[in-house]
Amino acid sequence: VSPGPHILTTSGSALSALYAAGGVKYNGSLREIIIYRNNKLLKKIDLYDYISTGKLKDDLRLTNNDIIFVPNRKNSVEVKGELLNSAIYEFLENEDLTTLVEYSGGILPTTQINKVNIQRIIPANERDSSSIIDRKLITINYQKLLNDNKKIELKDGDQVTFFRIL
Repeated sequence: VSPGPHILTTSGSALSALYAAGGVKYNGSLREIIIYRNNKLLKKIDLYDYISTGKLKDDLRLTNNDIIFVPNRKNSVEVKGELLNSAIYEFLENEDLTTLVEYSGGILPTTQINKVNIQRIIPANERDSSSIIDRKLITINYQKLLNDNKKIELKDGDQVTFFRIL
């Protein structure tokens, strides 16, 4: 939130530096916090383990003049409905719908898993200029997906909705 130099105690860590700076902005990545030491890449930290489990295995102690760089978020998907934690999640290339369900804390006993909707923005280069449609709706059977061990690829801007059992 407030970039620039910050004074930390001698036991300052990457996480404490982020706290001192006021946290990560809304458009900042939580999946790739980059730490440079002597102008060389030292480490990349993914904060999702810390956020979802409270464990931070990748944090390290900083030294004088270390630089922490928070790039912009690249991909995000909104997961909403009958899940433990509906939110907007940042995802990496190798992650899919089941990974995001894990980040959300999992489905609830009241979740309908045979019908899940994905609203997707149609990329501008794929839209028909004579049509006003800029989104499409994809309905999947999440239970079948799990049983068949298949992955559903998500795209930046997707909105996934898990419904309540009627």
